[in-house]
Amino acid sequence: MHAEAAGVMTGTHFLDGDHSCCEGALAAGARFSAGYPITPSTEVVERFAARVPTVGGTFIQMEDELAASIAIQGAVWGGAKAFTVTSGPGFSLMMEHIGLAVMTETPCVFVDVQRGGPSTGLPTLPAQADMMQVRWGSHGDYEVIALCPNSPQECFDLTVTAFNYAEQYRCPVFVMMDEVVGHMTEKVVIPPPEQIEVTPRRYTTLPPDEFLAFHPREDLVPDMPRTGEGYNVHVTGLTHDERGYPDMTPATQDKLIRRLQDKIKKNVDKITLFEEEQIEGAEVVVVSYGITSRVAQRAIELAAKEGRESRQVPSHHRMALPRKADCGNRRQGEGNSRGGAQPGTDGARGRTLRCRESNRPFRWARRRQRTPSGRHSAGHHGGGAMSELTELTVHNPVEQFLRMDRIPHIWCPGCGIGTSVNSFAHALIDAKIDTRNVAIVSGIGCTGRVAGYVKQDSFHTTHGRAIPFATGLKLANPKLNVVVYSGDGDLFAIGGNHLIHAARRNVDIKVICINNLIYAMTGGQTAPTTPSDVITSTNPYGTYDPSFNLPYLVEAAGAVYVARWTAFHVRQLARSMQEMFAKKGFSFIEVLSPCPTLYQRRNKMGDGLDTMKFYKEVSKIRNGAATKDVALTKSGEITVGKFVDRERSDYGGLMHDKLLDSLGDDYVETEACTCQ
Repeated sequence: MHAEAAGVMTGTHFLDGDHSCCEGALAAGARFSAGYPITPSTEVVERFAARVPTVGGTFIQMEDELAASIAIQGAVWGGAKAFTVTSGPGFSLMMEHIGLAVMTETPCVFVDVQRGGPSTGLPTLPAQADMMQVRWGSHGDYEVIALCPNSPQECFDLTVTAFNYAEQYRCPVFVMMDEVVGHMTEKVVIPPPEQIEVTPRRYTTLPPDEFLAFHPREDLVPDMPRTGEGYNVHVTGLTHDERGYPDMTPATQDKLIRRLQDKIKKNVDKITLFEEEQIEGAEVVVVSYGITSRVAQRAIELAAKEGRESRQVPSHHRMALPRKADCGNRRQGEGNSRGGAQPGTDGARGRTLRCRESNRPFRWARRRQRTPSGRHSAGHHGGGAMSELTELTVHNPVEQFLRMDRIPHIWCPGCGIGTSVNSFAHALIDAKIDTRNVAIVSGIGCTGRVAGYVKQDSFHTTHGRAIPFATGLKLANPKLNVVVYSGDGDLFAIGGNHLIHAARRNVDIKVICINNLIYAMTGGQTAPTTPSDVITSTNPYGTYDPSFNLPYLVEAAGAVYVARWTAFHVRQLARSMQEMFAKKGFSFIEVLSPCPTLYQRRNKMGDGLDTMKFYKEVSKIRNGAATKDVALTKSGEITVGKFVDRERSDYGGLMHDKLLDSLGDDYVETEACTCQ
């Protein structure tokens, strides 16, 4: 497939490397970018921000590099080709999301214009010190593809190649520039679009009932689904089976990680790009990449004048190549696939290397990971045998919205998360919206597992980053109703920065926050919402940190709809969710939920039923109450109701109006699924 003419600035130009990289991204079909200012990379997205509205795409400046590196992944699943740009310190912050892109097989491009370090280092001076980080920076076992241009012309050419590799192998690909190449200005020749080979996204041709989201073809690469087309895929950074369902068994981990590595390693000869110049007979061979390859050429010329035979191999590609000589030299005793784990052993399988296979504790641990029906359980609490559930004959109207093949769930008896999901399903029914266009995004924690049980296109992202992922998903695919369903710690502690900025922008996403007043999945630590005097594992003598008043915070940040209910108020909650679907802009519902296992028990407040009685007794419905007056205490009155319902232009509308006013007929509106 050839690039669209609208995105290609054909001709001979005088460009620096950063601008040339931008033109390569546009020519490759990139129509979404998220970034955060950092020297010396920002010129790439500054040019993209000016150019992309004229070809039907979007640029958004995020609040930090963490947000930028996951917003692009939301955009990819929304249908766009996407990239982000950064430099050393920002690249360090992006490492977790590089791992997410690897694990979820999200095709995207990271451009790193390298500068000197460590830390803030040399902001405007060159270095190539990020090469080890790009190879080993994110935790776990994986392979990467990284391309290293040495000129503005190669910045254009290799950026196109990077997008092609990303689509071909469904993985993140890196363009590793450096400050000199990024700021160097030279002649760049951009061919006509019909001469630029562009790899399209490989979408599945199977119907939804036959499609497995992570079932690979012969090339070890799965096809992509189209979000919003009824495939109801589940995407998670957890170890998963071919359906995308979490599966923590060693066999699944081993199979998945080896495939993710092999789809790169077995294609090294196709991927690796380099040039050789008269290396036969040379005493010294110089291997170099980036700006160093140009410096090395001068050194070779000087050496030749002194009578020394040396030749150069300029490399445009840098990755960890599989080395046949490694096998005999690897250190034993490392729990990974690099440092001693040979095929068939446990280095990449998620368990410690063992002295002998008959170790009883490991056999016992594996048995505990299974439910009475023999299926793997995704979490730390059971919910009853599947055989019992399959005997039920009464049809429940909410079953159509649930992944019944994943039941039993992991939540504790008495937890209110499942109750909220029931209200959510009823809201979907009553709202009469096209549920194919509903996408669920969750973070990490007990509530984060909602994405895995709701039968919609669902995305289980990283800790605290559900909102920027949802932002990218919505902006790349405006037809979607994007719902963020997560917990108070995920949204207001590690993810608090993102929530504030999404509310400020008024991005059209719906946020449901299950507030159990504690960090539950990690063992009962103090949360940003934990009231004073509550006992937690990290405040064993009672919490003294002031707690957030969530409705007050969200209203102040700019949300257009704010409500609070408890797990007792199921009908009112469903009605609020239905109203939220009809609202344009950033909407927020807080749902107070029992945590009988860790919050109630530790504070001698009874079980889940006792908490529901407490909610009934002390809750007062006060619609329109001033949010500054609805703060929570340990045992005081709980004010519930709809507090805020106002009109305000949403981010997509603001962007549309501003660009249309500025560009007139040159502005092309963003459409869903642009990377055909």
